[in-house]
Amino acid sequence: MVAAAPLGSVALDPGVTLAAVFDGPRLLDPETGEVLAALGDDGTWRTAEGVESIGLVVPVQRCTAGTTAQAREEFARIADASWQLEAIEAVRRLARELCDFTTDEVWERLEHPPREPRLFGPLMRACERDGIIERTDEFRPSTRQINHGRRQQIWRSRLLTAPRLFATDEAA
Repeated sequence: MVAAAPLGSVALDPGVTLAAVFDGPRLLDPETGEVLAALGDDGTWRTAEGVESIGLVVPVQRCTAGTTAQAREEFARIADASWQLEAIEAVRRLARELCDFTTDEVWERLEHPPREPRLFGPLMRACERDGIIERTDEFRPSTRQINHGRRQQIWRSRLLTAPRLFATDEAA
């Protein structure tokens, strides 16, 4: 975006430089006073060399993020830990509802996907260590298209002791 500098302004905001000075029908270089372009009697802008011009080209300095590899790793570590807390709660909710399930059901319950799918291994092991679930020797094909029917580990709830045959009203 190009903005005009108000008449009589002397100081510009930090990080802002004047690209051209308007002088009647001329555009001047703010540092040298050299004519950059002039408006002819025919309404056409021309450079000082007389070449027709349709606009003023101003080089733009691109900014890049100044993060370090260490800062990116720290951010990823914090994001992964935050995701894992949310995911553990999703596994806990599933373990209160289902006797057994795979990570496919966990994916369905997550509000946010993991930064990378490999985080599911540590998630399920943490839930196993916390006594929420236990590994079985059983597998079933994945229902997620991206997995192409790959066999998924079945995890058993340690929070449910018997299958729920009837829904109960906990408020009663």
